[in-house]
Amino acid sequence: MVAKTREKVESFVAALDIGGDIEVDVRAGDPVAEMIQATHAMIDLFIVGTHRRRGFLDAIWETIVQKVVRHAPCPVLLVCEDASQVYDSAILATDFSPASSKAARMAAILAPGIKLKPVNAIHVPYQGRMGANAAAPLEAAFMRDAEVAANNWRAALSLDDAVCGAVSVRNGSAYGIIKAAVENEGAPLLAVGAHGRVGAMPSVLGSIANDLLREPPCDILILR
Repeated sequence: MVAKTREKVESFVAALDIGGDIEVDVRAGDPVAEMIQATHAMIDLFIVGTHRRRGFLDAIWETIVQKVVRHAPCPVLLVCEDASQVYDSAILATDFSPASSKAARMAAILAPGIKLKPVNAIHVPYQGRMGANAAAPLEAAFMRDAEVAANNWRAALSLDDAVCGAVSVRNGSAYGIIKAAVENEGAPLLAVGAHGRVGAMPSVLGSIANDLLREPPCDILILR
């Protein structure tokens, strides 16, 4: 089975005619375990296609992609769109963390000439239970704090303005805001930093990253 699979993969690669030094590695075993092991082989980027949708099962169990990303020590590029497209722009989901900074820098390396559009979502607690007179000042205070943090993070990022624009701070659900930004901009790529809670195991992903991997709105570049 390994020999026949290798022949198929080598024929597939030859038909792509993309040039370069290509090494085919066919392994027998559990797909997740073998892919995770492969990511430890001093590679710069692990590229994987979207999983086969399983409807109800995907809603209660992790997909193969989620498991690989959760354990991979290297950046992962999840491809779900036409591979011939050019990454000329990208939404950068940022919470001003080091992982977000890594995602921005990696996207700039991966696609020279790309235009990054950072988006940050704020959550105002109990806003829906307040009257307009109380909710508006509270939201304004949260927005001011977020904008100060955004300016500090953007300055420390040290990327040219032509590469990375100003941070757009928006109030609402992080997943909804990120997805809407991708759709509104028609961005072919979403760059996101994946990390768990402070003190969590290194293999724990944030809930937003998990949600995005389960229903990717476009290709996603994930970094820790």
